[in-house]
Amino acid sequence: LFVCTFCLISCAEEEAVVPQEVYDLNVILPSGMSWKDRDVISAGLNNFSSSLSGVSGDSRAADFTFKKPLSDGAVVRFPAVANPATLAIPSEQHSYCGGYDPAAVHLYGRVELKGGQVSSVELKNLMAGLKLSVKGDASLIHATLRAVAGEPVNGMFNLTQDGSVSHVKSTADSTTVVFNAPLELDQDNSADLYLPIPAMSYSKGLRLTLNDNEFRHMVVDLNLGDRQLAPDSVTEFNL
Repeated sequence: LFVCTFCLISCAEEEAVVPQEVYDLNVILPSGMSWKDRDVISAGLNNFSSSLSGVSGDSRAADFTFKKPLSDGAVVRFPAVANPATLAIPSEQHSYCGGYDPAAVHLYGRVELKGGQVSSVELKNLMAGLKLSVKGDASLIHATLRAVAGEPVNGMFNLTQDGSVSHVKSTADSTTVVFNAPLELDQDNSADLYLPIPAMSYSKGLRLTLNDNEFRHMVVDLNLGDRQLAPDSVTEFNL
């Protein structure tokens, strides 16, 4: 009887500490962004969520469901990627009314499991942002950005544990931003242009070339001084 009682207690204790598998995750976007129908995220290696549906209004938070259980410490990425340790930054971006290209913005967070439960994950931007306020008398059709000292502004990067990126290879020595419609400049009121860029140091700054629909161009050097462009930050320039 003693042996049987001990077995029952041991089994009960083992069952009590077995963690429940978690398949659902509440994810919060950075301020100013909102989820849309058909958005998909990933959490860990080859673990993709179902696509969102029925999203209403400008909702920063949404619940995602996964086919495979979530693991503690798994990296959450949006847009979804098969390998969360890599980052692909395109050499051509498309701007809508001066706004950023969603395909060039990479967000991340980490799953934290406590007592078999998962708290909400708030995503941060892996990229740094440039906000360029431009005045003039022109209709811009595209812009080109490059690093004066040749640091990478696009290509493949590795994501480290602390959320920083290390360069692997470039696809081009510059990044071109194509405007879906001409960005109209005005002498009195600035037009804003937003550019995502790898978060790193650019020792001699950045060089921006603006091109209009009359085949004119303007070259502007963006002096960063000793500043390192940090993830989830915006650096502003008035041109």
